[in-house]
Amino acid sequence: MQKITDPILKQAAAQVDAKVQPNLRQSYDSIITAGMDLMFNKSTNRYLHEALGDGANLEKTVPDLMAGGMMLLYNESKREMSIDAAMLAIVPLMCQVLEYAEQALDAEITPEMVAKITLESYRAVAKRFGLDKQPTINGVTQPGPQPQMAGGLPGAQSQRGV
Repeated sequence: MQKITDPILKQAAAQVDAKVQPNLRQSYDSIITAGMDLMFNKSTNRYLHEALGDGANLEKTVPDLMAGGMMLLYNESKREMSIDAAMLAIVPLMCQVLEYAEQALDAEITPEMVAKITLESYRAVAKRFGLDKQPTINGVTQPGPQPQMAGGLPGAQSQRGV
């Protein structure tokens, strides 16, 4: 992973990285590596630059990028990628995108922005994985078929693989 220099982003990524359970570490690291390659290799970096350029609303664009990227990685893994590890990898990858926006595009990153983009990124990825479809009765969410995710993020399905 490229070194993050922004202290806000560095702290957010480090907090998540420190919580990765040993049984998820290999999958998590593989997802981070694949996500970094997807975002920053020479043949695809222009898409990231274009998506974030021209005054893009980072609070909308970054969650969309995270969701699309995670689904691409999931499909490339033949749907064997660990959803638990993927949900954890959202924040470090998101921080890399925000660092890029800050350095390459002069975007201003605030703690409030990071908090909002983090929440919206989790929501967008969960929606793409179908984890937002838990049943409700009279507006109260009922336990769905998805178990609680390791690490405390609700609703993710555990799967093996990368």
